[in-house]
Amino acid sequence: MTNVFTLFLSLLFEAIPFLLLGIIVSSFLLVFASDRVISARLPNHPLWGAIFGSCLGLILPVCEYGNIPVARRMLLQQVPTPIVIGFLLGAPTINPITIWVTWIAFSDRLDIVVLRVVLVLIIAAIAGWVFHAQPDRESLLRRWLMLPHPRQNLSSSQAIWQQQRRDLLHSGTFLLSPLQTHQPNLVISTTKYTLLGRLSLVLDNIVLELRQLGIFLVCGCAIAAILQVIIPRYQLLNLGVGSISAVLVMMLLGMLVSTSATIDAFFIRAFSSSFSSGALLAYLIFGAIADLKSLSLIFSVFRPRAALYLLLLAAELTFLLTSFINLKISY
Repeated sequence: MTNVFTLFLSLLFEAIPFLLLGIIVSSFLLVFASDRVISARLPNHPLWGAIFGSCLGLILPVCEYGNIPVARRMLLQQVPTPIVIGFLLGAPTINPITIWVTWIAFSDRLDIVVLRVVLVLIIAAIAGWVFHAQPDRESLLRRWLMLPHPRQNLSSSQAIWQQQRRDLLHSGTFLLSPLQTHQPNLVISTTKYTLLGRLSLVLDNIVLELRQLGIFLVCGCAIAAILQVIIPRYQLLNLGVGSISAVLVMMLLGMLVSTSATIDAFFIRAFSSSFSSGALLAYLIFGAIADLKSLSLIFSVFRPRAALYLLLLAAELTFLLTSFINLKISY
């Protein structure tokens, strides 16, 4: 029991800073970013949009866990779906922090560093392009997130301001506002509020999004800690004796171990002499996309069917690409 609790705390403390960073970015987007300006400046082509979203982590390095609240906010603010999906899958790996850490861990294996980034870019871009065929956001996000327009404002009336603040405190966003429920097309301008008023909104939203998503992260950390104790890690590794089985085992290990994408390279480095390049990449790629902590957050935001489809697509692409490396160009 002590081992479970220790693992739980280590997993939680590792993930909380990145989730908080993502929530901070999400809150600033909510209050300061205009939907119209965002839409006008982003690529509309599905493939280029997916590639752009995959690389957006270089500008917004929220890393793993922080990518989920930012992706949620992007969808709510009408950012094209390919960009959002590309960012969701690409941001944990394609960011300066993860790239630098991978290079430090594999300083003598530049191929691992390059292939990790390139393969994640391919996976995220393909997934984003595929999801372009589903423009209906209501089929992606959970129903409670898809109430009227996400843009919030500050009215000149203090009474409306107080009502909207209560709505924020009640729901974690302004989406459940009675004012917007009765007037779904209403968009109130934020320009009438002072900087201090906007920052107050940012702070409110940070607290409430952390409450919304934090409970799911805690549950994910608890499940990951229990499974790590129950399932013997080294017995699992012994199953990966073939080129194909090694990839599958490493994908499963990446999901169960649930180390952050910013440190998983150091963990897997210890197995570099025992496993092929494709297997190592399978761990680095799929673990950053779908470890148990990320899964708990993804399923809290996306509808189960959409989340499952996205994860299966990412798993299939990871398996195919890393197996190809094992079978054709392994070294």
